[in-house]
Amino acid sequence: MANKNKAVKPSARVEQNDTLATTTAFFTKYKKLIIGILAALVVVVGGWLAFKYLYLAPQEDKAQSYLSQGIQYVLQGDQLMQQVAQGEEQMANDTTGADSTVKKQVADMKKQATDMYNKALKGEAKFPGYIKVANNYSMTDASNLAKGQVGIIYHKMGNYKEAIKWLEDFTPQSDKTISPAIVAALGHAYAGNNQVDKAVETLKKAAELANEDVASAQYLVDAGKLLESQNNKKGALEIYTQVKKDYPKSTYCQPQNMNGTFTEPIIDGLIELVK
Repeated sequence: MANKNKAVKPSARVEQNDTLATTTAFFTKYKKLIIGILAALVVVVGGWLAFKYLYLAPQEDKAQSYLSQGIQYVLQGDQLMQQVAQGEEQMANDTTGADSTVKKQVADMKKQATDMYNKALKGEAKFPGYIKVANNYSMTDASNLAKGQVGIIYHKMGNYKEAIKWLEDFTPQSDKTISPAIVAALGHAYAGNNQVDKAVETLKKAAELANEDVASAQYLVDAGKLLESQNNKKGALEIYTQVKKDYPKSTYCQPQNMNGTFTEPIIDGLIELVK
């Protein structure tokens, strides 16, 4: 049987020795430079890890806690605005003339709601407010969310230009709930500022980001109604048809139960109106 362990040829040994000698010479010549580069890499990596875990992580935690603190002001403002809506509906249905007491109550509740929203924006006591969270914790995820929250609050207050400024600065993430909702809020702010074309495209984007029957259908229906307001029935029809095709499980596409009697899905009625 032939010996499988072949001897290394002298020429191969020479080549290996030359390569080793060249490598050794290179390292000897540039030893200080190589060690310096390696040391610099250690410093950079170590510095980044220290920055991430010793500075950025605590900043994120603090900013997230501020986001949670601000929610109470937003919720109180929302509750007051619901009461305002009920009071305004009561005045609208009063054929004898609006009661001055109700008018005063509505005005007072509006002021209280505005105060709550302003506290959420600008802070109170140890809570710095969402604006400072957005500006002072700029490298955190919480800062990005704060920008969205500031924009939404300004929208609720009817300050559409300020809402647009903040909402445009928000960067959508990969989630299917919060980011699409904030993008949809931008669409509604555009609509409030009479930028209907932008509003429609932004609501379409929100629906695409959500990619979910309930939310996506709602955002698209909102876009369709805006197109209807511009007498663009063709555009509205395309959107309503998309809702029926792509989101059949949404509420808009389900038969409606009216006191035990089932009626056609809402989307079918919307389609008929724009045909």
